[in-house]
Amino acid sequence: MNLKQKFTIHKSIYLLILLWLMLCLVAAGCSGRNTIKIGFSVELSGSRGTIGLAARNGAEMAVDQINKSGGINGRLLELLVRDDLVNPETAGQVDAELIEEGVVAIIGHITSQQTLDVYEQNNEAKIIMMSPTSSSPSFTAQDDYFFRVMQSNDDFGRAIANYIYSQGIRQLSGVYDTSNQAFSFPLWDAAKDEFQNLGGEVMPGLEFSSADNPDLRQVVAALADQDPEAVLFVASGVDTALMAQYANLQSLDADLFSSPWAATDELLQKGGAAIEGMVLNALTNPQDTAENYISFRNEYVERYGIEPGLGASHAYEAVMVLAEALGKTNGRTDGLKDALLSISDFQGVNGTITFDAYGDVSRNFYLVRVEDREFVTIADIALDDRE
Repeated sequence: MNLKQKFTIHKSIYLLILLWLMLCLVAAGCSGRNTIKIGFSVELSGSRGTIGLAARNGAEMAVDQINKSGGINGRLLELLVRDDLVNPETAGQVDAELIEEGVVAIIGHITSQQTLDVYEQNNEAKIIMMSPTSSSPSFTAQDDYFFRVMQSNDDFGRAIANYIYSQGIRQLSGVYDTSNQAFSFPLWDAAKDEFQNLGGEVMPGLEFSSADNPDLRQVVAALADQDPEAVLFVASGVDTALMAQYANLQSLDADLFSSPWAATDELLQKGGAAIEGMVLNALTNPQDTAENYISFRNEYVERYGIEPGLGASHAYEAVMVLAEALGKTNGRTDGLKDALLSISDFQGVNGTITFDAYGDVSRNFYLVRVEDREFVTIADIALDDRE
């Protein structure tokens, strides 16, 4: 073989390698363009970050399951995760960035207040915002681009008030966190009104803001001055646990109740004996034996090594129901709102999901009692019970 022949062969090999590299780059680029991007914007840090982390885990698990089964009409989902830092400006900024990056929808936010802070911005952008846990009635019956997979917290307030009154209690005090006032105010108002309508007496509510690093001992001292028969805390699991501890130290002789915001492992870990017997609203039934819940729980525990916390299953459902709608639009934003509104009796982890004309849902929820540092279901609040 002469020098010219060798050069020709080497040149051919070089061109083939170059062509192969170009095809790989094109394929990679096409693959990136063909993914369906979903934004995920929640609080992942700070004192309430555990709820956001649980929600992120649930959403990631849903995305992985969908992709393993072929994605949306052959296109894979890509979850773009952002931390809103429980800050209105940051929440608005990261959502705007997600929209700029081409997401078809945003899963978020966790707290009602954070959702309210970005509501107008995202609605003007006509981007679907699907919240796993924002339950403020401020979003109810609005013709907008906001959807959620849990009901309005009016239901939680009325249900817990009915339960408290049914226990023979006739005097109630409330303590609520104003840093999430879009959630805490309406829940306390619904509970207060229901308790009064039943014939009970409601003491003046006590406010604090977890954003201001409050001295919760002073809050509980003011509570002790009221000497109530029962107390309803509307606060995070950490703050509820601390206030229960302070109430115990001050020998406050009152039955303790709380909202679903506190139904977290943090409450169980930090509350100790002070929360034994506390009754709360809960989004899920920890003793659920339904196949969908058992399957979800087992995979979650195997994957993350912990029990699914507050927000995990609802974030999983949010991704799954969004994927159902994206299947109808072939992954496009055009028509996505109508596709979501058409969903009926979607089988989720915690029962069926049907959106009404405004993207709201009505679902069963639960009352749980703390027993030996575990949540034990004591009541299933069915739809007919809330009418």
